[in-house]
Amino acid sequence: AYRVAEKLHTQHDYFKKVDFFMAADLPFVFYVQRPPKDDPKYKDEIVAKFGPILRELRKLFEKEYATPLGLRRQLQPELYRMAILSTPGDYVENYARAMRLGEGGLRLSAAHYDPKWRIAVTYEDKITPLSQDEERRHAILHEFVHALQHMYGRAGMPKPVWYAEGLAELLAAGGPDDSKDLSRRPFPQQALRQFMAAMGQGGDLFVNSLQDLVTAEGPGYDDVLLRAAARAGGRVPVNRDEFVGMALAAFYTQSTLMVHFLHEAEGGKHRQGFFEYMKAVQAGESGWGTFTKAFPDVDPDQIESSFLEYFRKAASR
Repeated sequence: AYRVAEKLHTQHDYFKKVDFFMAADLPFVFYVQRPPKDDPKYKDEIVAKFGPILRELRKLFEKEYATPLGLRRQLQPELYRMAILSTPGDYVENYARAMRLGEGGLRLSAAHYDPKWRIAVTYEDKITPLSQDEERRHAILHEFVHALQHMYGRAGMPKPVWYAEGLAELLAAGGPDDSKDLSRRPFPQQALRQFMAAMGQGGDLFVNSLQDLVTAEGPGYDDVLLRAAARAGGRVPVNRDEFVGMALAAFYTQSTLMVHFLHEAEGGKHRQGFFEYMKAVQAGESGWGTFTKAFPDVDPDQIESSFLEYFRKAASR
């Protein structure tokens, strides 16, 4: 942890330019940027806020996925690095610019996982009380799931973007107590509202076919945006920035809903298939064949139609 802190101080494109504290709550190590108004208790508040929920989510991931699927940690030592920047502007402007997150959608997010440094980066906002900021809690849990996917990835970060983002959204959802039990994850109501709005705004322009959804690969969102642009042809009804935002929002919500569907719909009928798929992508596999192989007894067209029907019914309630 101290060696990494030294490297951040001397080699990282952003952290070598700012002052930060290090606080350890092993296996979690927090790198906390010094806030504009110095507060000696700040780093301890950060650890107290995030440490327990990260620990619960780590236990949940191991219980529900890693142990039953026989996944093994691939990175040593088992450390999870969390960087907390001091303001939204530090993340959106300074960090995003220093790390050249660019126009591929990463700059539009509220948090980021960097596999090169094995570090999840988000921000706090001293104006907003720590106890009330659920958005920040969700952001760091989402990025922590990426850290877990990386930790258990035999070929680094898994390639399918829908899997990486959809599972991160599923596991980051809910209140503090929901980190302890997968069955307590709430129905993704907000994602459903956004998905139905995307269907109304652009139909096939913003909504992915199942094959487009599961074959888009990272790193980043360039592949997602290329597919959205190909579907759009020349009929993009908004400017580029709006198009990027709408396309990524639709992809995120559809990925979230698909992971929920494969876990819970039809009495959990597809959950074992998702587990087989997860095991394959954590081993470095990807592509349409990997997805269809995981669901050998189900026609992909049936998955797609059942998915749409499941959420249309939920939206009409």
